[in-house]
Amino acid sequence: MEREEALERWLAQGGDRAKEACFEAWLPVVKRVLARLKVSLPPAADSLHEDLLQVGCLGLLQAVEGFQPVQGVPFEAWARLKIRGAMLDELRRQDWISKESRRRWKVLQAAVSELEQGLGRACQEEELAEHLGLSLEGLRDSLLQNAPGSAVFLDALMPDGNHSWAERLADGRGDAVDGPLQRRELKEALARAIGGLPPQEHRLLVLLLDEELGHKEAALVLGLSPGRISQIYAKAVLHLQSALAAYFN
Repeated sequence: MEREEALERWLAQGGDRAKEACFEAWLPVVKRVLARLKVSLPPAADSLHEDLLQVGCLGLLQAVEGFQPVQGVPFEAWARLKIRGAMLDELRRQDWISKESRRRWKVLQAAVSELEQGLGRACQEEELAEHLGLSLEGLRDSLLQNAPGSAVFLDALMPDGNHSWAERLADGRGDAVDGPLQRRELKEALARAIGGLPPQEHRLLVLLLDEELGHKEAALVLGLSPGRISQIYAKAVLHLQSALAAYFN
């Protein structure tokens, strides 16, 4: 049964059988959402694959049960939000990023913001190392050790309890806080920030976000080690967070 037909039958008839058929028809979306999410996760998160798949299925079930077409949001967009949200909740619940790693990441964030405010541009690796009083190798070690702090960039920008950037950009309904104009401004700001990244970081984000490669695949394309990819990705995230600081609050 085509997934749209399954959805229409569930909405029109209700009942457990129609709901189950609708759920099964849309199940492939769970795997696609997980594949997309894993693009922004380091290899350390591979062990959570099955857990994320399971909670994603629960998110899809919630989407099927709670969908209201009168709101004007396509079901797939609604389902993707619910599925992705369930997966992100699971990542937070597992708390696989240590408190010490989070603390170190905040130190890096503060240093990049301070340095780039003075420079008026994205700082170079050597400049950041000098600003922090570290050797280049020491900075790269810190980036590698704390790269998980950048794992789900768009979804980790907002303070706890608020909608994430991903939700704000994807939600087509609009509200008093984030209407169409605000969402367009967010997208434009993000595009400008990505365009201002150093070439190597820009190329990596194109591979990860546009071409949807994983960290290992991107490493092969760029001829770098997976560890170096994590370092470059962490730097890109730091630069973007600094450039978009006004939208974080």
